[in-house]
Amino acid sequence: MFRRAADSKMWYPRFLMTFQVPGMTNPFIEVGALVRHAGEPDWGIGQVQSIIGARITVTFEHRGKVVLSGPDIPLDLIEPDHF
Repeated sequence: MFRRAADSKMWYPRFLMTFQVPGMTNPFIEVGALVRHAGEPDWGIGQVQSIIGARITVTFEHRGKVVLSGPDIPLDLIEPDHF
């Protein structure tokens, strides 16, 4: 429920912390973020549904729900007012 940030002596609720996913090209992506898959532009904009370990579940507007994993996950973060 609570975790200590690696660079801090304070404990924070898990939902307030941003975790870096191994292989993620953008470590600032978190649940609820709007993203685009760099290798599949036809999928459109997606919303991150979950991040568990090195697996990310994203629901794309033209592809549906996709689970991404592997050594390199090419997701580009989209600012809400730039799509």
